[in-house]
Amino acid sequence: MNILKNIKTITMMVWLISIAYTQLYAQTPDPGRNGSFTVSTDEYDFGNEWYSHGTQTADNRTLKAEAKARIYYPTTLSTGAHSIVFIMHGRHPVCYEANNPTLFVGQGWPCEANQIEIPSYRGYDYLGQYLASHGYLVVSIGVNGANNIDDLLSGAQGMSARTLLLNHHINFWKDWNTNGGGPFGDKFKNKLNVSNIGVIGHSRGGEGVGLHSIFSSDVKAVLTLAPTNLFFVPSLFPKKSVPYCNITGYCDGDLSDQQGVAYYDSRRYDSSVTAPSHSILLTGANHNYFNTLWTTFPAFAFDDWDELQGTTDSYCSTGGSGNRRFTAATQRNAAKAYIGAFFRRYLGNETQFDPILQADDRTPPRSSGLRSNEALVSYHPASDKRLEINRYDQSRSTSSTTNTLGGQVNQSQLTTNTVCEDLSCVSGITRRQMPHETYQLNVGWRGRSNRTWYENKIPAANKNFSSYENIMFRAAVNFKESSPNRAMNFYVELIDGSGNSDKELISTHSQALYFPPGSTGTSGSAKVMHNTVKIPLSSFSSTLDFTNITAVRFVFDFNSNGNIFITDLMLSDDAQSSAKDVVLAESLEVIKAYPNPTKGRLNFNFPDQKYQQIMYSVIDMQGRTVIPSTKLQKGERSISLDRYPSGVYILQLQSDNKITTDLIVKED
Repeated sequence: MNILKNIKTITMMVWLISIAYTQLYAQTPDPGRNGSFTVSTDEYDFGNEWYSHGTQTADNRTLKAEAKARIYYPTTLSTGAHSIVFIMHGRHPVCYEANNPTLFVGQGWPCEANQIEIPSYRGYDYLGQYLASHGYLVVSIGVNGANNIDDLLSGAQGMSARTLLLNHHINFWKDWNTNGGGPFGDKFKNKLNVSNIGVIGHSRGGEGVGLHSIFSSDVKAVLTLAPTNLFFVPSLFPKKSVPYCNITGYCDGDLSDQQGVAYYDSRRYDSSVTAPSHSILLTGANHNYFNTLWTTFPAFAFDDWDELQGTTDSYCSTGGSGNRRFTAATQRNAAKAYIGAFFRRYLGNETQFDPILQADDRTPPRSSGLRSNEALVSYHPASDKRLEINRYDQSRSTSSTTNTLGGQVNQSQLTTNTVCEDLSCVSGITRRQMPHETYQLNVGWRGRSNRTWYENKIPAANKNFSSYENIMFRAAVNFKESSPNRAMNFYVELIDGSGNSDKELISTHSQALYFPPGSTGTSGSAKVMHNTVKIPLSSFSSTLDFTNITAVRFVFDFNSNGNIFITDLMLSDDAQSSAKDVVLAESLEVIKAYPNPTKGRLNFNFPDQKYQQIMYSVIDMQGRTVIPSTKLQKGERSISLDRYPSGVYILQLQSDNKITTDLIVKED
């Protein structure tokens, strides 16, 4: 039916869609929904002993590894358009007895005649399908050969073996994109953006992709998924200046000390790292459920918390009295949403997901199935987007009276006020209870009063806060010294040169000060985990003189007693699209798109002198991204919707950090 035949119907439809659109964008667009591309899959396999690392073990064996992978890609490929994401799985038994699936083989590669390979690389099908539906080529590579022998290699050679194997696969795809050939002929020739690569490493795969990113100029985004950090060698951290994200499960039974958070911690003030860092804490996630084969495969699939840590913990054990464990499906939906947000942001430049990654939008994406306190975010801005007030790093002595800016540090009526380093912060605490191997401020108080406070003075050279958007820091509750099962709360107060002040309550902006759930004994799941508290400066009274802020004060007059850890106090001026900005807004200058309705070609009318760069994206009414955020090329004035079905779409244009939207009707 021609949609123009009934003007009354279309008017009503657009009105209803406008209401639905406003509701849809009351928070950040959901990154976990599948995209519009139809997905195809394939595999390539060059043999189980194709690759030799050349490293010999103590018993004189040489590491040999397979060159095989499962791929996911848009069935219809566009020239030069598709970025690549490589996935590297972690260490897992490599074979099992054909007649006895419970009898696995930890070492011995290739599998013997009576054994069957455990194809761990196929366990990320949900990620591959999802990313390919948004236009990416996804390559999940087999690493069983390295898994077979890495415990027998000295030092970090297992990490380097994975790094070199990943590099071989990247080189395959560079060659196939340029020259064709290989197992796929010319299918992918000139279809890929081989200089825009993302990498995901699960468990020990996290070490592999982190090390590799240091040497590869084509890797533009690195994500570690419940990674190991077995050697804690600073030079091997993913410190190259590319965006980085770590995802951690609070109920990780395999890595109960959450050792991968050290990657995020170590990047924060390394002078070679100028790019942003993100860390996502999934409060009910374990280690294995990120990989479907480690969850349900006939051989060696299990719930790693219950199997390795027991069934008595009140929070993480599936039979615990306060059990808030994720199901396997929920855990993977959450991973898909946050992994999707990260790569679509930094490979696809879809800036609408900034609020999720930058701790602005606290509501988990609907597709994740999570409640509001089940995903907590840490965020460290790029070096040119922050002003560090107090790092609380090793340069601050335990009795420091000056902050990073050189301003005076004061306190009133605190019982504890020291800068300490990880396990030294609390007596009788274990690494699994204090995963962060970093310096932090230990603040304690007894009694509730507006005279109980901690203060950072701001030097005259830095008192102008007007060019910044947020004040932020990371914080965690010390469960050893605080009232059991009680969240902490306090005020952040800004004071200007005239003595005017205003304060904001932490709980209004963050859930970071939750009391750590789980059993508090040394074998329990309760642990100190830092998460970002971020408060927009616009939340404070407009009567403050933001060009003359003289002090930032933490006022402890909410809880009668408590003890918390704080680090990374700073200002940020992120160029971001906040959740509240992604709405229909008449105040934004409108860029006209015509004709509307359109039969396929959509033209833009905008002033050249004002818009130096315009990004566009198209979203359908199910919230799925049809066209990911793409830059209009110089002189380009139109885009094509020819290949998309008739219906109503949301057109989003962004320029000069502003976003405009319009409803577009596509006709046959």
